[in-house]
Amino acid sequence: MTYSLVILDAAIPYQDGITLCSKIKKDIEVPIIVVTDNDHQMLESFQAGADDCVLKPFSSTELILCFKAIIKRYTAKRSYDSP
Repeated sequence: MTYSLVILDAAIPYQDGITLCSKIKKDIEVPIIVVTDNDHQMLESFQAGADDCVLKPFSSTELILCFKAIIKRYTAKRSYDSP
């Protein structure tokens, strides 16, 4: 199964999103946006491999623009990396 993008909440039940971000990044190359409500978790998310973070509360427009920017970067990177 392939994914275009993963959006994680830092406060998901049973396992924090930051740890999950780190695990995903070890296994597959996929862009990840982490949603959080504090600056400390935002910094931890970037250290775990998140491509971007969005602070709560956020507008749907902000999340969509973030999504589009990341997809654009990853598409350009894949095109550049292809022989």
